[in-house]
Amino acid sequence: MSFGISNRSAIVAGLCLALALLTVTSAATGMIDLDLSDALRALAGGSTEYNRSLVLNIRLPRILAGAAIGVALSVSGLLTSTALRNPLADSGILGIQSGATVGALTAILVYPELSSFFPVFAFAGGFAAFNGCASRHWHGRRGRHCLTSVAWRRCVARWRSSTTVACIVRWRTRAE
Repeated sequence: MSFGISNRSAIVAGLCLALALLTVTSAATGMIDLDLSDALRALAGGSTEYNRSLVLNIRLPRILAGAAIGVALSVSGLLTSTALRNPLADSGILGIQSGATVGALTAILVYPELSSFFPVFAFAGGFAAFNGCASRHWHGRRGRHCLTSVAWRRCVARWRSSTTVACIVRWRTRAE
């Protein structure tokens, strides 16, 4: 009996139900445990002031932030895989992680007074690494095997990682 529901719809409905249950469970657990019924009442706005404040002002923003970050990470992975037409493309293979590390380390070593801008330097390093790999991938496609491109990216990523370690060791010994 199918009830007119496709498998995909059933999977989506099951995942939405699981997300709702996990949200209520996350709202109920913490340093101060609440009963699931208290957490549900607090989410609906009907529990004690303390429970409502605990759930709505402390736990719910963290739950929503975690969900938003998870969505952003999954979309970025989807876009990376789609843009490069490679289902195995990730930030490690593309060298984005090592580029971001080099960018952040450069900021830490050269501009230590700009500590609030370290994430911006890390983003710039990762963005530059992605653009370098993507431009080589798209411009070098004619007659070049895909594995050569991946091997080149891995070599560059390893070079960036070793440069990062060398800089950390050099400046660490200088600071001591």
